[in-house]
Amino acid sequence: MFFFSDDATRKMFEKNPIDYCGLLTDPVTQRRFRPAQSSPVWMFKDRRYYFAADSTLRVFQAMPDSFAVRKGM
Repeated sequence: MFFFSDDATRKMFEKNPIDYCGLLTDPVTQRRFRPAQSSPVWMFKDRRYYFAADSTLRVFQAMPDSFAVRKGM
């Protein structure tokens, strides 16, 4: 989750969030990866999910409720 000092800063972030993040975790494989502009992304329940591969995106889309819960928290 991100917090912003003002709307202008939030809009800059939303325009290209990949510029502001480091390693992410693929919600299906739990593998850490650095996202790129070409990384698969999907919105689910008002939350943006990034994936290491198209194949894990498809698995997520088939059963999103199984993967949308953070593991180990």
